[in-house]
Amino acid sequence: MAYTFTQSRELFQRAAKVIPQGIYGHFNPSTTIPGSYPYFIARAKGSRFWDVDGNEYIDYSCAYGPMILGYAHDRVDEAFAAQARKGTATMPPSTLLIDLAEKMVEVNDCADWAVFAKNGADTTSWALVLARGYRRRNKIVLANGSYHGTQPWAGSNHTGISPADRADIIMVPWGDLDAFQRIVNKNKDQIAGAMFTPYHHPVFEQQVLPAPGYWQGMRRICDESDIVLMIDDVRAGWRLDIKGSAHYFGFKPDLACYCKAIANGYPISALVGTDK
Repeated sequence: MAYTFTQSRELFQRAAKVIPQGIYGHFNPSTTIPGSYPYFIARAKGSRFWDVDGNEYIDYSCAYGPMILGYAHDRVDEAFAAQARKGTATMPPSTLLIDLAEKMVEVNDCADWAVFAKNGADTTSWALVLARGYRRRNKIVLANGSYHGTQPWAGSNHTGISPADRADIIMVPWGDLDAFQRIVNKNKDQIAGAMFTPYHHPVFEQQVLPAPGYWQGMRRICDESDIVLMIDDVRAGWRLDIKGSAHYFGFKPDLACYCKAIANGYPISALVGTDK
């Protein structure tokens, strides 16, 4: 069946008048094959969605990660609607805050506590601030090609980013224990924390699994140098193991960040940590 995009193109022209590039981010038609990729979605259910022209698609990306149970999941959406009828965004929290924190601690074997935010960038920034405050140091180690959110310190994009934004960020090759050890030796007693994804999933590049013993080596180096080991599990969380990706790879981070799959598309994220 040939797909048509008549309404999609008309809507895109309308959007381009009031929205930079019409559709910003990864979904801009200029980054895809014209005439073969959806512009605007009309509805979605389960693993599929339909665009404004009635074309049907299977979403293998799960909306870039969040829709782990599928679109318009009845049980999830009914629970949200029931709570919404009781009120949302209240100033004091509801008791659901306790319930969810207890559940996070129960399922995650590196968690003694949990706090919540609205997106992954919130939790990675929160983790960075906690590491710096706890260690009274400023430098943070990240992996080349990593992405931890839209903040100036967190990505590989340098457009519009001042040198001051990344003055205390040190980049190393992901998965290279020797390189990390050299950085630690060179910056003795200056590194507050190291943040990495459990396996390397850089933007628009091949994904890389850790070598055997890599994470155990990272844990040892961080312990020896009093460095807070932080895992950005925003994208990978619960896809490898319900107890977290760190459990799957056999180590315990000090802090772990979660989002995407945590609420099947609803805006919530979590930062968990140890009592260390």
